[in-house]
Amino acid sequence: MAILDALFIVNLSLLAVHELDAVHKAEWRMIFPFSRLSDPAAFRLFTAAHIPLFIALLALFTVRADPDWAWTVFAFDGFLVLHLALHLAFLKHPQNGFANGFSFTLIGALACGGATHGILAAGLL
Repeated sequence: MAILDALFIVNLSLLAVHELDAVHKAEWRMIFPFSRLSDPAAFRLFTAAHIPLFIALLALFTVRADPDWAWTVFAFDGFLVLHLALHLAFLKHPQNGFANGFSFTLIGALACGGATHGILAAGLL
């Protein structure tokens, strides 16, 4: 398995675990318009929204023959870095449940993994 494939799988796995943590921490309470819904409704909608997200991300790994594949994965890498900035911006939000070592280790690992994958992939573009 090539290093880029392995790193993409690691990043995807870290994202899945982070999203499990996000459901546990009720991240929807910080995201408009989810925050306007009742917790049961927001939980269902927030969780269901991850189905097409993960279908798309898993498809990225399987459609590498597409000429836009590299740019799409590069955009995903950029999102993983930007994702850290978003969590830092919401650090003082009263509904933020991510201000702990475990959650921030996942978020930081995603940013590092995205940056590393992006840098390595850029060398192949």
